[in-house]
Amino acid sequence: MRIETTRYKHSHGKNPSGFGLWAFEVQTTEGRQTITAPQAMAYTDAKVWALRQARAIGAGEQIFVAP
Repeated sequence: MRIETTRYKHSHGKNPSGFGLWAFEVQTTEGRQTITAPQAMAYTDAKVWALRQARAIGAGEQIFVAP
């Protein structure tokens, strides 16, 4: 799986980084789904969390950082 940041960069004009409440968009067989981190965390930790969640729900190969 791969974390895609183009939507975030287009919206914010910079790469995602820092501490905050992160959301990610994934594609499943049921359609597009947004997953939100359960608490504020560093972006690096949020990526690890999002990958685990995406695998658990059977998401496709790309995970988008929500703008």
